[in-house]
Amino acid sequence: MKSLLIKSQLFGDLVIPADDFEESRDIWDSLDIYLDINVFGEDDDDIQANIYPVKDGLTCTSKGVIDMCLEVIENVELIEDLTS
Repeated sequence: MKSLLIKSQLFGDLVIPADDFEESRDIWDSLDIYLDINVFGEDDDDIQANIYPVKDGLTCTSKGVIDMCLEVIENVELIEDLTS
C-alpha cells in the first residue's frame, strides 16, 4: 500500500494513507479533530499539501484558501508504506 509522506514545518513528518490519490490526484484527510489536510498534485514530482483548522466539525476554508490555510507544504512524497 502507498502512503504520502508530508514534511511539515509545524507538525513534523506526517504519513497518511494515499488511498485513491494516484487516481484522483486530490484527497482530503483528517489529522485529528482540529486539523484537516488536503493533498493534491498533477504528477508525483509536484505534490502539495495544505493544512486547515477545523471548528465545530467543519473545515475552515471559507475566508479563502490562503487566508485560512495554516501551512502550505511543498515537500510531499508518494512512498511505499512498509508498515501495512
